[in-house]
Amino acid sequence: MPGLLSLANELIRNISDELDTRKVFRGTCRRINAVVSPRVFSYITIDIHRDRLNTGISQLEALATQSTHIAEYVRTIDIRHLTPDYSPYPHRTYKLFGSERIFSIETEHRELEVEWGRKKMRELLPKALAALKGITTAMWMACGPSPDWALVLVSQFLGALPGLDTLHITTPLGKPELHLNRISNLTKLTVKNDHDTTISEIIANSPYLTHLNICGDKSEVTDHTPTLHSLLGKVPLGQPLRLEHLSIDCYCVGSTTKHSRTSAI
Repeated sequence: MPGLLSLANELIRNISDELDTRKVFRGTCRRINAVVSPRVFSYITIDIHRDRLNTGISQLEALATQSTHIAEYVRTIDIRHLTPDYSPYPHRTYKLFGSERIFSIETEHRELEVEWGRKKMRELLPKALAALKGITTAMWMACGPSPDWALVLVSQFLGALPGLDTLHITTPLGKPELHLNRISNLTKLTVKNDHDTTISEIIANSPYLTHLNICGDKSEVTDHTPTLHSLLGKVPLGQPLRLEHLSIDCYCVGSTTKHSRTSAI
């Protein structure tokens, strides 16, 4: 009687998509591993903070040393915290044996572990990102207490990706500009909390952009609130954007109305 291995590769991939245990399924034999791995590892999250420091550093080490073939399969990357000394969950509530307990993460830094985490992230992050050459979609929460060197490194990484097509980025308020002007040829761009002047250069350098979503700082409109001209003013006059979807919020329509109106298009 024909078994699972008699099926075409596409059918095996479709079966794996319906499983909650795809990573276990891929380990059943070499052929299934080869068929399923590109889909299982097509999406990766890099999230380094105090509550998952060992896990985050171990992931960077696997990518940096290329001890697995994961890097070659990754097409979508989600970069979150790059902060070994920071905890996004200072207090947690959970139930244990039917009774509710409060677990408070230590407020004092575990100095030795944190220092180890900083050192390993500085050593491994450049190598790990360099191994991810096939990225087409990137999501980056470039806010919070990430060190400046890490922000610059990720900016350079994104600018060097030859196939980057879609970018979702939350830019940091009160941080140095990210200098994203090397990014080009996007078709989809989503930006939140934009204050980086190079966003307009990304748009100007992406003539095939079809989807643009920009949400500025939602605080009170001031003299520093960006205008539509500052956002789109670098687009060449002879090469209009071919937008199919446009959403702009908390940007001023023009200098004469910047204290009274914002646009939501």
